[in-house]
Amino acid sequence: MNKKETKNVIIISPYGSDELLNPKHGGSKLIQMQKQYLEEKGYLVKFISLTEFRGFVPLLLKFIGNKKDFIMDKKIGEKRYLTWFLNLLFRIFIYYLQKLDVIFRQNAKKIFRDVCNNQNCVILNNYVYVDVNVISQKCKKIMFAHNVEFDFFRQLTGDKLYCKLFLLIFKKIEKKMIKLHDIICCLTKEDQKILLRETKQKNIVVWVPLPYPMQKMKQPDNTSEMNKNRFVVGFVGAFFDPNIEAAKKIMGIASKVKRSEIKFLIIGSVGKAFIKESLPKNVQLTGWVNDIDTYLQECDVFLNPKQSVKGGLEMKVLDYLKYFKPIITTSNGARGFPLTNTNSIIDDEVESWHKHILLLADNPELRIKIVNNLKSDYESFCKRMDDIFEKNII
Repeated sequence: MNKKETKNVIIISPYGSDELLNPKHGGSKLIQMQKQYLEEKGYLVKFISLTEFRGFVPLLLKFIGNKKDFIMDKKIGEKRYLTWFLNLLFRIFIYYLQKLDVIFRQNAKKIFRDVCNNQNCVILNNYVYVDVNVISQKCKKIMFAHNVEFDFFRQLTGDKLYCKLFLLIFKKIEKKMIKLHDIICCLTKEDQKILLRETKQKNIVVWVPLPYPMQKMKQPDNTSEMNKNRFVVGFVGAFFDPNIEAAKKIMGIASKVKRSEIKFLIIGSVGKAFIKESLPKNVQLTGWVNDIDTYLQECDVFLNPKQSVKGGLEMKVLDYLKYFKPIITTSNGARGFPLTNTNSIIDDEVESWHKHILLLADNPELRIKIVNNLKSDYESFCKRMDDIFEKNII
């Protein structure tokens, strides 16, 4: 099916419409990016939120969506892995529930029959929430894999025997659903290799929907308390275990930087984890903000010290790339991006990052050189993603 034949694209999401319009999480932001990318290519795009269907599955999705931040705030003692194990159980439960939920299946068939025909393509963003068999066989079905889900949960649920047993069930579900789609889109080569090895499928490609690279900059709010005379080191993170771990490391780095003009800005809901803690004087927490662009534009350097949980794409790096400032990252944090030691700084020894920050603060020429390399490499990366889209996706 080529572009001339395909005029409409339907994007199916487990998120509600409010979350899709104003994303607070990486998953919903990726879905929004799909829409932006396709619309820039001239396609007619329609969101379908599963929360707006009838049946038990939508009610449960809506309930969990409303309680997500509350649930993720909770630690069961020090056994944090139990939160992720419960998340895994929920996905397995939803998969089997949607097969038994007659009201949901009938409503899904009707909606998909009304909007799907041989001119349409459907992108599913969470395969366990809807059985692709209820979608017209005339539609091209694309699975957009935000992560290799079974591998993602393997890293977060630990080595307990009961976790492994349910992971095997979930892995079987994921492999089964992959076979029902025409194209599987991964976000990184590492994820692609895992799925190729596990499924032996040949229809698995790496594609990132990049609706920018050169986004018009937003002017900072005049009421902002941030001082333009500062050298600002920025980090973006939602309230998520790896981000909490990364923010702790950044505070350790900040404590080694004694110069008053260098400030560390931690943007996003990850700040909730440190409300009651004593922070270094050069660290500012914003908490969740409605518009992160105002804060990102104030930064001179961006950090991504992620070391745990390999998989998927780091959405914060996409946010960073909109502004073409030097990025200091671990090799894990750079996964999926055209980042090298000529267009960024890649160093897995996070404890020594204060040296990189001081070097960049004192060398504007070095910052310019890094950014120029980054612009060139990122433009080539965007073109490569466009080529993959034209040849393999729709």
